[in-house]
Amino acid sequence: MNPVKVSKVLGIVSPLVLLGALVGTMLAVNLASEKDDRKETGNFVNGKAADFSFVSFSMHEAKQVSFEGNEGNTLIYFSDQIEEDKIQKTEEALKADTRQKAYFLFPFSASTGEISQKILTTYSDSPIVFGHDEEASTILHSFTEESAYPYAVSIDKEGNIVSSSSSFDTAFTFFGIKDVTLGNEAGNIVPELRTHSYSNDSDFSLREAGLGKITVINFWGTWCGPCVKELPYFGELKREYPEVEIVAVHSANPTEDIKEYLETAVDGDDVAWKDYGIDFVQDVTMSTGKTFYQSLLGDSSVYPYTFVLDKDQIIRTIHSGSIKYAELVSAITSL
Repeated sequence: MNPVKVSKVLGIVSPLVLLGALVGTMLAVNLASEKDDRKETGNFVNGKAADFSFVSFSMHEAKQVSFEGNEGNTLIYFSDQIEEDKIQKTEEALKADTRQKAYFLFPFSASTGEISQKILTTYSDSPIVFGHDEEASTILHSFTEESAYPYAVSIDKEGNIVSSSSSFDTAFTFFGIKDVTLGNEAGNIVPELRTHSYSNDSDFSLREAGLGKITVINFWGTWCGPCVKELPYFGELKREYPEVEIVAVHSANPTEDIKEYLETAVDGDDVAWKDYGIDFVQDVTMSTGKTFYQSLLGDSSVYPYTFVLDKDQIIRTIHSGSIKYAELVSAITSL
C-alpha cells in the first residue's frame, strides 16, 4: 500500500465550498510510488499501460486500476473541468457495453473539493469512475510529459495503449471499437506512428492523419530498387483517390539525405515525388532499440511492405514485397 499523506486544500467561506474543501481534504491521499518506466513506454508504439492508483470521489479512498484480465477497452480522460457532453457520450458507451471501463481524472488542486461535490451530486449513478490525480499529476505524466489539459488515453483489453493525445474524440473512437487489439496482423488496430514528415517538415501522427480515412502505408528505402520502382504507383493512387491517406515510411537507417532525395526524385512521367500529395515520413527507433517498422512487421526485414487500413485504422490487407497498381486499387475499393 502506498504511504498516505493529508494535503492542504484552500478554505473558502461559502458553506458549500467549505464542505467541498472538507471532502477534498479527505480525498487528498498522496499515492507517491516508486518511479516506474511508463515514460519510456507509454507514448511509444506497442506501449503497455502500467497499473496505477488514484483517489475515487465516490469511495473517498485510493482505488487500484489494473489492466490485467480486462474483457473490454479502457478510456482514461484527464480534464480540469466537468465536460457534460463528454460524460454523456462515455456513459452511453459504457451502458451499451458493460465490459468497458472509463476513468475521468481531475488534477489535484484547491478546486478538487468543489469538483468532487458537483460530480457526486450530478453523476452519483454514473458508470464512469471519477477521481483525482496526485498533486504532481503523476498519473497524467505517466502517459505524457506535457502538463496541459485535456488529455485522453485509449487502451485495448490487452493493456496496449492504442491512442494517447490531447484529442478526446480520437481516444473515444478507439474506445468504441470492440474486441479489436493493437497488433501487426490483419484485423488488428495498427500501432500509432509519431515521427517527422518530410512532406511539410513537421511532426506527423498516423492517428491524426489517417483516422476516418482509408489509409495505405508503404515501407520503403532509397536503397531498395523495387521500392523506388513501385512508389510512383502510390502517387497515381493519390491522384485517382485523393480521399485516401497514403504514408510512405522510409527505413529508420537511411543511407543518404532523405529530404534531398525527395527534392530531386521524379517518376517516368516527370512528376516530382514531392508533388504526389502523400506523406513521406521517417521511421523511428523505439526505447526498446527496435524500429516501428520492425515492430509492426514482427521483426521482418522485407522491403517493400504495404498495409491497407480501414477508416478505423484496422489492418485489412498486408502485402509483402512489390505491389502492383491494380492490387492497390482492389485493396482500397474493397473496403
